[in-house]
Amino acid sequence: MGIKISPNPVISNAIIDYIVPGNGKVIITLVNSFGQQLQILCNASLSAGQYKITLNDKFKSLVKGVYFLKIEQNKLKYYIQFIKQ
Repeated sequence: MGIKISPNPVISNAIIDYIVPGNGKVIITLVNSFGQQLQILCNASLSAGQYKITLNDKFKSLVKGVYFLKIEQNKLKYYIQFIKQ
């Protein structure tokens, strides 16, 4: 399982690329630096494979700072950090 956001740092638009190793429910969550869940970006049952989410102006309203994306599937969790400019 893996996840990548580009560009990093993010201004307003971003592309999230992620790989799902097996079949099952996938949840991608935007989390702030305090560990608080801000938004669910994906909540779907997916087959193994590579996926992409294009977010236009989705992060525009976020305050500048450090954030995390969390991807979960079948009790596995993976986090990446990104910066909002």
